[in-house]
Amino acid sequence: KEKIMRRKLLILLMGGILSGCVTIENIDKTPFFYNKDLNVNIATYDKVKQSNIQNYWNRFNDKELTYFLNEVEKNNPNLSNALVNIKNYESLLINSQTKLRPNLFVNGSASEGKIAGSSNSYQQFGIQSSWEIDFLNKNKDVVNLNKLGLENAQNQWYDAKIILLAEAAKNYFSYQYCLKNVEILKNNLKSSVEQEKMTELKLEQGFESKVNFMLTQNVTKQAKNQLIAQQNQCENDLKALYVLSGIEQETLKEIVTVNDFNFNNLFIPTTIAGKLLLKRPDIQIAQNNVFINKYDLEKVKKSKYPTIEINGSITTSSLNIGNFSEKGSWSIGPLNISFPILDQKQIDAQENIGKEKIKQTEIELQYKIRNALREIEVSLNTLETNNKRKELISDIMASAKEIYEINLEKYQNGLITLFELEDYRKSYFNAILSHNQIEVTLINNTIDLFKVMGGDFKNE
Repeated sequence: KEKIMRRKLLILLMGGILSGCVTIENIDKTPFFYNKDLNVNIATYDKVKQSNIQNYWNRFNDKELTYFLNEVEKNNPNLSNALVNIKNYESLLINSQTKLRPNLFVNGSASEGKIAGSSNSYQQFGIQSSWEIDFLNKNKDVVNLNKLGLENAQNQWYDAKIILLAEAAKNYFSYQYCLKNVEILKNNLKSSVEQEKMTELKLEQGFESKVNFMLTQNVTKQAKNQLIAQQNQCENDLKALYVLSGIEQETLKEIVTVNDFNFNNLFIPTTIAGKLLLKRPDIQIAQNNVFINKYDLEKVKKSKYPTIEINGSITTSSLNIGNFSEKGSWSIGPLNISFPILDQKQIDAQENIGKEKIKQTEIELQYKIRNALREIEVSLNTLETNNKRKELISDIMASAKEIYEINLEKYQNGLITLFELEDYRKSYFNAILSHNQIEVTLINNTIDLFKVMGGDFKNE
């Protein structure tokens, strides 16, 4: 059947040269669930996604965070490399688009001289052209492949940017809450020192035992140890911010300060629209890979058929030798036809490989979708759970504070021992630290949701 088809095609090709009406049916390049429009303006689509990212971070209402993330983006080598990759695909796309048009070559020359008393002169200006007649849309397929390659390169850059900004923001809030814990630990140390002094005074007056005084000393030492450890953690977090952003550490100390985070700015959805799932960069790339392999397979199939290239030239010239002169010349042809007679087995083998690649990329696409669903579901469940935990821990902290203040008054009136008071104080202190921890965890959970959604969701 293929031999008969190729024989018919040769006849049709020759007729097509004269009539210009050779066409073939469009080959289906649509995956099993998704329609792809290769005429979409990629630059416009990218601006929309960029706007979504910016809107997300604006919700935190933190100018220092926005400044920090901008510096992170500017100073990251991976993003720079991804941008270079985009430029390479843009160049490939432009080069492939030029093949859809005839190649033109312009030349010109002139000379003048004398031979045996007579003058001669020669001038020439000409245009030459070669054009591969793309009956099977081979060159158009290459253009579409490069469009998909460019879109994949942009999605890779976009994915890298989302992950980078998400992790950088988590580092930013980690440092901010580290500073907040330092302030709490300083107050804890101050309280411990005051308690130690008061106990020492009571010991001197004979109203307190030496054991209780030693207890307050140990409590003070523990408070100092906790403060030193937390300050060291903050220094390490600060160095991480410097590496990410390139902002000097002294500048970071000035711009990243302890603030009470407004949790009303956080968007905590209960469901996610399925159409947003398909906009994840990794799923976009997996979808495009299905297309790429289908285009590659069609290229292999079309390589079984001949290629045709026609050449032509138009030249204007003036040749004067004595009394003899000649002007103008033009030509069309030759017509070159390439026929892959000896490559059929190799092409058949490539075709089988292409079919398996399509199956593999479709399996990979389905896996990416299942994995995305799992990640989003886990992120939503974690976010909802920790939001409930935050409410409970807030209540616990408020109760612990009230209980501590009541028992502090009892201790001052001699109704309870220092050991008992210390238990209440520790409970209140631990509740404050737990509250801080759940707050930064909840912030990180919302950032994780932003990341697993591919940075493309709004609070709608």
